Amino acid sequence: MDRHEHPDPDGNYTPGMLDELSPDGPQAVTDTPAARALLLDDQPDRVRELESMLGDQDDITLQSCLDPDRAVQEAKSLKATVVLLDTNQGEADGSGILEKLKGDLATASIPVILLSDDGDPETKAQAFQAGASDYLVKPPHPVELAARVRLHSQSYVASVERDEAAFKLREYAQLLVLEQLRSEELLLNILPEQIADRLKDGEDVIADSFENVSVLFADLVNFSTLARSLTPQELVHLLNQAFSAFDELAGRHDLEKIKTIGDAYMVVSGVPEPRDDHAEAITAMGQGMLDCVRSLRESSGRDIGVRIGISSGPVTAGVIGKRKFIYDLWGDTVNIASRMESHGVEGRVHLSDATRRCLPDRFELEARGPISVKGQGLMETWLLAEQGSD
Repeated sequence: MDRHEHPDPDGNYTPGMLDELSPDGPQAVTDTPAARALLLDDQPDRVRELESMLGDQDDITLQSCLDPDRAVQEAKSLKATVVLLDTNQGEADGSGILEKLKGDLATASIPVILLSDDGDPETKAQAFQAGASDYLVKPPHPVELAARVRLHSQSYVASVERDEAAFKLREYAQLLVLEQLRSEELLLNILPEQIADRLKDGEDVIADSFENVSVLFADLVNFSTLARSLTPQELVHLLNQAFSAFDELAGRHDLEKIKTIGDAYMVVSGVPEPRDDHAEAITAMGQGMLDCVRSLRESSGRDIGVRIGISSGPVTAGVIGKRKFIYDLWGDTVNIASRMESHGVEGRVHLSDATRRCLPDRFELEARGPISVKGQGLMETWLLAEQGSD
């Protein structure tokens, strides 16, 4: 059985059924819905009689089946749009054939017109209750028979078209949901969730001030030298390993990654959601980053290190750009954090005095003494004591 013969749980054919109902496709079916009638009767004389009644109807194709055991198979093969079933079969049970047709999902929705010698109303009522779509007392008038065949065929084709349209609408709706989820996922890879929600709500300019945050910059040491000796694939793989580990740490400490520039990594604590422990959380991440790079150096065999700088204070945060937009930070705190990294020591976390004042006593620090920082003059800075990650 091909895919066109598989109905849905309600007994309707899946998309493609309409194409087989007419070689001209669904549009031709809508304009001139040709009927494909299957006659089920084990008496050849009666078959010939009905064939003569419908033989001159150009829009009705009639196929007969003398073997009642093949009723369902023949209906599937013909892609019947209506079934004519004589209830007064020889050895076969007409009600049993009807039950088989209605019991198979592929043929359950095909309309069945019963032909019978019995015109008793109760008998007709029982036939309708069993699933018959129509009931004609023999011999039917040829004009009436053809009209009933057309009517039920057109109704069936219309139901298939509705199912086809509904199926496609469900598919389109599912695709739209998937595309929306992909778009939102991409947006969340670029922006914090709260900021993305504000953009989706129509906010044009997003700019906020935060009084107490901590900013961290990390720069991979010896990476430029390594880049000259590695293939592009090896270079990107090594960088991806490092930054993926940093991303995991940022998520673990509930920090917001801002961006990467070359082999530099920037993350902030306290933005876009303020938090009292911003310095503690980002310093703990710095400790973890040292461990990540040590592990990467051992596993890769590459001579790679990291410098980390942190500073705390006020920042301005916002979204810039229209096409390839970015959520970024500005202010002296950002500049000083960058200087803490560039003036830092490989394998250590270098902190400004502003960050030191925000940290609890459990962090052991070593005074580095005053250093000259561009744009800031002499500054007291500190090194986090060498220890395991949080």
